[in-house]
Amino acid sequence: MKVYEYKYRVTDATPSEYFYVKDGPVVKNLVELAKALKEMKPTVFEYHNNRNKNDFSEWVRNCIKDVVLADKMARIVMKDKTEILVLRRLFELSEKSQEMDC
Repeated sequence: MKVYEYKYRVTDATPSEYFYVKDGPVVKNLVELAKALKEMKPTVFEYHNNRNKNDFSEWVRNCIKDVVLADKMARIVMKDKTEILVLRRLFELSEKSQEMDC
């Protein structure tokens, strides 16, 4: 992974691609998504992630362009596990970025 790929995934999406959480914050990047998931009420999470849709996975795939994370998120239905996936991915991307800087 190149450094610019890491920066692209953790920088803000364009304003037209921001994620609007129901009754909550506007999410612009993966760091903000992790924070929003931590603070999100279960009913709000279930509104965005249920049997019929996974808004978070689709946003990560289409706006953040992180197919690896989006594929993993698509299989998860629990809020805490989704938050952990996002945090792990941020850590993984950070590690790869540091390796490329060396």
